[in-house]
Formats: sequence, structure tokens, C-alpha cells
Amino acid sequence: LHAVMDHAARAVLGQVDVAGNTNEITAFRPLLSPVDLARTVVTAEAALRNLAIGILRHHGWTSIAKALRHNARDAYRPLTIVGIPP
Repeated sequence: LHAVMDHAARAVLGQVDVAGNTNEITAFRPLLSPVDLARTVVTAEAALRNLAIGILRHHGWTSIAKALRHNARDAYRPLTIVGIPP
């Protein structure tokens, strides 16, 4: 289950199920599309962390800690992993 919440109002604005054969990243668009995002801050740390781990594993890293240390040495290296030229 993925939810969007207004912390000031302490209210849940929407929820969507996350299918078992996918992850939360695919749920963002259907979850946020009906919500007015003007003058808001959207946080998605866990989903972005999972995306980064997935990319590193896809590129052959088995130790995420080692991959993070390796990529932290050069600010451009993580960009090249996802195909963005420095």
C-alpha cells in the first residue's frame, strides 16, 4: 500500500495498492495525479533508495555498501551508470 499524506492536516489524501510483481516506483503517478501539488514538497526517499539499489544490482554490484563507496569517489560516475554523460 502506498499513501500520500498532508502532514499539516494529518490527513491521508490517497492510497494505491502496489502490485506484488512490481515496486512502489510504478505507483507514484497514479497516486499523485489526482492531488494538487502546487506549493508542496514531495518526499520519496525509500522508493528512490530502492531504485538506486536496483540500478546498482542491475550493473553487477552484489555489495551495495561497496558500490556506494566506489561511486561516491567521483560525482559523475553515478550519472554514467544511468546513461547520463558527464
